[in-house]
Order: sequence, then C-alpha cells, then structure tokens
Amino acid sequence: RSSRRSRHSNARSATSARVTPSKVARFCRYLEKQLKLDLSDQRILELGAAYGYFVRHLAERGALVYGLDVSKYAVFRARSEAPQWADRFIWQSADESYPFEDETLDLIFSIDTLEHLERPRAVLRECQRVLKPGGLFVAVTPNRRGEGWSHLLFGPDLDPTHVNIMVAEEVKELLGEYFSRVRVSHFNLESAYSNQWLFRLGGRLLNPLLGPFRLTRHLFAWAEK
Repeated sequence: RSSRRSRHSNARSATSARVTPSKVARFCRYLEKQLKLDLSDQRILELGAAYGYFVRHLAERGALVYGLDVSKYAVFRARSEAPQWADRFIWQSADESYPFEDETLDLIFSIDTLEHLERPRAVLRECQRVLKPGGLFVAVTPNRRGEGWSHLLFGPDLDPTHVNIMVAEEVKELLGEYFSRVRVSHFNLESAYSNQWLFRLGGRLLNPLLGPFRLTRHLFAWAEK
C-alpha cells in the first residue's frame, strides 16, 4: 500500500494549484443544482481532495465533510492551511478501506480522479459500502471521445497517471456494477468551474453542440445506491 502512496505522492499538485475558492463555490452551486440537494447538511467524502479547498468550503457551510488523497504533501498542506479542519483530511489511496462505518455517508464525489485509478472497482466497492441507502456517488472525469479537439486547443495530455480515461458507456457500465441508478451526461467542466467568464460562456455554448455527438471534454456521472 505504501508503494501506491509514494508513486503518486505529488501527482495532483499541478491540478490543485489551479483551484481557487471562487471555482470551488461555483462548482458546489452547480452540483447542488444538478443533484437538487443542499450540500451544507450532508455527510460527504471527497476523493482526490488535494489541498482541501472543497473540504474547507463545505465545512464552513456546515457540512460534515472529509477529504481523502494519496499525496502526503497535499494532505500535509491541507492540514497546515486549515488546522481547524485538520482531522477531516485523510492520507491514503482511494482503493484502501475507508475509515468509516458501513452506510454512514450521504455523498461521495470526485473531480478528475477516476482517470487516475488503477483499481477503480476496489474504489467503487468501498464507496458502495460506506454510502447510505439512497446515497450518491458523483464523478467528473475526462471523456476519451473529446480528446481529439481538446488536444488541438489545449495541447496533448502528458499526465502519466491518466491510466483510465473512459467514454460514457464505459463509465455507466462500471458504475452499474455497484449502484442501482446511474446517469452519465456530457459536459465541459469549464462551463461550471472556470474563473474566466469567456471560458464559462464557451463551455455552456459547446455543451449542447458537442453533447449530442458525445464529444465534450468531460463526463458528469452520478449514481445512487
């Protein structure tokens, strides 16, 4: 287990550096709109929490939220920057047993984490175990079908830890092994996340244009236990 931790010890640092409080707040509003729930009264786990921006935002809103990350540095930094929430940050691989009792969480979510998982079924088994009946698993992950035009505009994906980039049908089939209701939609993360209004507008305009052809940059998946 320690080898999996060390191998990806700094894998999320670059991504984490691009996260800002305004992005976090914006995506949480998007998530609440999509799921039709108030995140402030949920018991939540974020997979791939990195420096803990989502955990801190949701904890300040009153949620009982935890963040898990494989990077020792990321967890150390998250604890250092938010000592009042230090016990909410967990250093471990996502495919290890989580420190929660069965059926105790309302929501598990991840942004750009599924594509890093070498053992996604082990992760989903744990998520299924700790989610309450009716609990939700939510993930945003790159769409393999959207890589062509995306690479032309944004450059090739050079991240060696992207070992599991899927298409919508594969995500739906995978989640369907562990959850009763599964929905996967096509969208561009920038439409709900970017700090630049032009990127948000562009993402929103591209969603209905690229969605029918399944060529969006990202997939938004949610599954109910």
